Amino acid sequence: MAKSNLALLAAKCERDGLIEKRRKQSDGRAIAYYLTPKGETELTDRLTDIEKKFDKVITDEKEKAEAAESLDKAAELLSYL
Repeated sequence: MAKSNLALLAAKCERDGLIEKRRKQSDGRAIAYYLTPKGETELTDRLTDIEKKFDKVITDEKEKAEAAESLDKAAELLSYL
């Protein structure tokens, strides 16, 4: 994701009350984003919806485990971006 797109997304999430921007305690020059209580609720609700859809689409336990493992690997790869 381009920095400009990320900045727009962060600004929208901040405007919507999902995140807040604060100076990092360890380095007062750096800024970090933190989930607000509203953001935590929204994230939990969305994850619950995704899990329900996942369970509806993939019903076989072995397939669920394989899909979950693949998604974990994909998430790890994305974390390096």
